[in-house]
Amino acid sequence: MIKLFQIIFSIIFMSSILFANINDEDIYILLALEAIDNGDFETAIELYDKLYIDTKKDEYLKEKINILIQLGKNEDAIDSINKYQKSNPSNIEIKKLLAYLYINQRDIDNTIKTYEDIVKLEDNKQNNRFLGNLYLAKKDYKNARKYLLKSYQASNDESTLLIINSIDMELKDFELSIPLIKDYFKDELSDTFAHILIELGSNYGVLDSLESLYLDYYNNKQSFQNAKNLAKLYLFKNKTQEALDLSNKYDFGLDFMIDLYLAKKDYKNAKIQAQKAFEETKNNHYLGVLAIIEFEDAKDKNLVLKSVISNLKKAIEGNENHVFYNYLGYLMIDYDININEGIDYVKLALKISPNNFFYLDSLAWGYYKVNDCKQAKIEIEKIPLNVINAQDEIKEHFEKINKCLVE
Repeated sequence: MIKLFQIIFSIIFMSSILFANINDEDIYILLALEAIDNGDFETAIELYDKLYIDTKKDEYLKEKINILIQLGKNEDAIDSINKYQKSNPSNIEIKKLLAYLYINQRDIDNTIKTYEDIVKLEDNKQNNRFLGNLYLAKKDYKNARKYLLKSYQASNDESTLLIINSIDMELKDFELSIPLIKDYFKDELSDTFAHILIELGSNYGVLDSLESLYLDYYNNKQSFQNAKNLAKLYLFKNKTQEALDLSNKYDFGLDFMIDLYLAKKDYKNAKIQAQKAFEETKNNHYLGVLAIIEFEDAKDKNLVLKSVISNLKKAIEGNENHVFYNYLGYLMIDYDININEGIDYVKLALKISPNNFFYLDSLAWGYYKVNDCKQAKIEIEKIPLNVINAQDEIKEHFEKINKCLVE
C-alpha cells in the first residue's frame, strides 16, 4: 500500500512540475535521471528538452540527443541539432555529434558538409585528416589530397604521407609526391616505407619513377638501406642482374636471396636458401616458401599439389601472409579442390593488399568457377585494361568471364 502511494505521489508530483511553470533546475535533473533509471526514456527526453529551453545550456541538449541515439531515433536527433544550429552555428562539439549521426546514417555527403564547417571553425590536423579520409572514401581524390596535405603539413605524419603518395599515383601525378618524400626522408627511406611504396608503385604502374627516386637516394648516400631498397625495386622490375650485383656488394640476408633466386626462376638455389632459413629459425613461414618453390619447380603439378597445400596451410597458422593466402586460394580454385574455401583465402589476401591486381584476378576466377559471372566481371574490371592486356593469364580469364556473361 505504501509503495502504491509512493508511485501515485511520484506521478502527481512529476505532472505538476511538467505542467506548472516551476523552474527548479535541480528537480528536473533528478526527475530526468529517475526516468532513465526506470526506462522511461520518452519522459527523460521531455525533461531534458524543457531543461534546455529554460536554461539554454548545451549539456541538456546533448543529453537529449544521446538518449535519442540510444533509442535509434537518429532522424529526431539530427532535427534537434539542425534546429539548434540555426541560432548556434559555431558549436564544434554539436557539429561533431551531427557528423557522427550522419556517419551512422551512411550519409557521406552531409558528413562531408558538416566536417567542412568544422574545419572552418577548427582548422587542425585531426579535422583535416578526417575530412580528407571522408573525401577518400567517396573517391574524390583531389579534395582528399587537399585536406590530407594540410593535415600532413601540420603533423609530419608518415602514414598520412603514404596516403598522399597513393592518391598521387591514383591521379597519375606521382611526381607531386617526390618533393614531399625527399623532404621527409633526408638521406634514406625506411625499410617499411620503401617496401609499401614499391607495392603501391607496382599496382599503379609507377615503378620507373620509383627507380629514379631510389637511385637518387643511393647515389647520394650508398648506405646498406638505400642499396637494399633499390635492390628490392629491381626485383619488382625483373631486373635480376642489377639486384644480384647489389647483393654481391651488400649482405641482404637469406630472405632477399630467396626472393632473388625466385625472381630468376633458379629454384634449386632458392630451395637451398629457404631450407637453410627454416633450419635456422624453425619458422613455418619458410614452409610456405618451400611449398611455392616445390610447386613452381614441379614438372607434374598434380603430384605435388597435396603436399604444397598442406604446407601452405601450416605456413599461415598464426601468420597473416597475403602472398600465401592468395597462392593457396588460387591453387584450390584453379585445380577445383575447394573453390569456395579458395575464394575465402583470396579475400583474406585482399584484406591485406586490396589493390593487388593478381589477387583481384584470383577472386574473379573463383567467382567464374562457381558460375557467378556477374561478380567475376565486377572483380576483374577493377584491374586496369593495360594491366589485363599485359598479363596473359589475366587476359585469358578476362575473355572467359566476358564470354560467360554473353552465354
